[in-house]
Amino acid sequence: MHLSLAILLFIAASASVAAQATPTFRSSPDASHYILRSGREIGEGWVISDKYPLDREGTSLGSAYAGAYGGPKGHRAYIAAWEGESTEQSRAEAWSTGGEFFDAAQLYFFDPEIDSEAQRAGEPLPDGCFAARRVTGVANPWGIPSAAILCATEQNVVVLVIFSGILSGKGAMTSAEQVLATSLEIAREIQGTQPSN
Repeated sequence: MHLSLAILLFIAASASVAAQATPTFRSSPDASHYILRSGREIGEGWVISDKYPLDREGTSLGSAYAGAYGGPKGHRAYIAAWEGESTEQSRAEAWSTGGEFFDAAQLYFFDPEIDSEAQRAGEPLPDGCFAARRVTGVANPWGIPSAAILCATEQNVVVLVIFSGILSGKGAMTSAEQVLATSLEIAREIQGTQPSN
């Protein structure tokens, strides 16, 4: 599935209801483990709009999946995950592919004059990530507080969370980090592993 279609699915969900260098990875699970199985895993009133494999043709990626979710008041979430195989080239490709989605989301959803990835570069990494990129701001055209996080896990998987809205009165970035933490926790349960940090 092409990036533009993935972004359209992220938009459609609302209608339904600091490192940039290539990281080094460890063992390799399936990317689908990182996609939430239902909207309830995000919160009350959330539903899953779609869950689907992403196009891997012509890549060395082991697996790639995405899910789109709609919540109350037009809030929405999009989660994508790319599994790098055991080769350094495939791991780099997972980080690069996730970075392309992150860059497109940053251009599409955030105002470049207000929202800056650089503003978050010095912040501590989200739990479970050993490399990350983040941006927060107000998503166009809805004017909803939004955030995007690209996370490299130690399991050869790169996870992207784009979140528009708030959870339990928290800001967009805290809400996005909560969705990411849920994604990583569920993947660990499926894989039977424990966090390393």
